[in-house]
Amino acid sequence: MAIGTVTGEWSRLAFTSRTITAMMYLVLVGSIVGYSCYVYALKYLPVSTVSLYAYVNPVIAVVLGTLLLSEPFSLRIVFASALVFAGIAIVRATPYVAPSGKTEKKAA
Repeated sequence: MAIGTVTGEWSRLAFTSRTITAMMYLVLVGSIVGYSCYVYALKYLPVSTVSLYAYVNPVIAVVLGTLLLSEPFSLRIVFASALVFAGIAIVRATPYVAPSGKTEKKAA
């Protein structure tokens, strides 16, 4: 915001019904619903499983961008996605050690 103020971008700020709708969507879905789902998942799943959302979300965003907005999809993206999924498989294959010290099967 400081750089935008210095460069005089406030004069180009305009709110339309499209921008207001996008902001409301981000506030309601991205913040409230997303956080509620995250807290719910933390309650019922191991932290190692829940933390994988940070790796899966970008892959989903790339796929949606390709399908909905015709963004480029290259072999590099395929390899990067495969690497992400390999990392997820490694995390999921590691046994879950409960706070009590007992090894338990992870929730699906």
